[in-house]
Amino acid sequence: MSGIAPSRPSGSTPQARWCQWVHDSIFSFLRVGQVRGAKVSSTTGGVFVEPLDLGGIGGGSRVKQYVLTDASDGDFFVCRTWNDSGEKPSIGAADVFVAKPFHLRRSPFDRSVLNKAAPGNIGTVSEITYHIVVESWNGVTFSSAIKKLSHEYKSATFRIATDETNPDPDNWFSENQTVIPRFVPAILAAPEGGPVTTATISPTIIYAAQCSGLGIKGPDDVVVRLLALCDGWAWMRVG
Repeated sequence: MSGIAPSRPSGSTPQARWCQWVHDSIFSFLRVGQVRGAKVSSTTGGVFVEPLDLGGIGGGSRVKQYVLTDASDGDFFVCRTWNDSGEKPSIGAADVFVAKPFHLRRSPFDRSVLNKAAPGNIGTVSEITYHIVVESWNGVTFSSAIKKLSHEYKSATFRIATDETNPDPDNWFSENQTVIPRFVPAILAAPEGGPVTTATISPTIIYAAQCSGLGIKGPDDVVVRLLALCDGWAWMRVG
């Protein structure tokens, strides 16, 4: 609104009350209010909204970067805040837990988790397996088929995948898999009275945003509220 705002009409007649209601309704709509995660300012030049830096928690969907310190848990990364805008990187003093992208997590695919109620079924035709749809094209016909996979984890980044699609276990086949690109955790140094530093060359940087309802908990049942964006990671067959 430009110029001088009109004063609120006075009086108690029906016409005056109507004008008062119109005046109040318009100015209530135009009134600038504060919102969570942002600073709202009303000036002679207009209204400005500035996002607030809340350390990656409660900052809406803003993506922030973290340096990886530990990738050994099956479902989340252990990280520290990371700011590389200065002469030297600035590293946070507290651990931050970030959920791994879905297909890098262990619990949704680990055969020991899927068959927790009946572990004796592992390796048999009664085993609960992870099902995927595989599409194919032979130059003439397009087709799709369901594959039944079993995953035995040796670590968070190494597993044995077995194709149990065939009803005859003698025709099952397995392959070793690992995650690529490989993770490079930062080795931190925290001298007394000094900033946290790392001498690790090019440690893995995790880009993450706030996400609710992940259902993942860190140490001491800390609820994990950050989700890592997939940075090209995938499971690859290895010898």
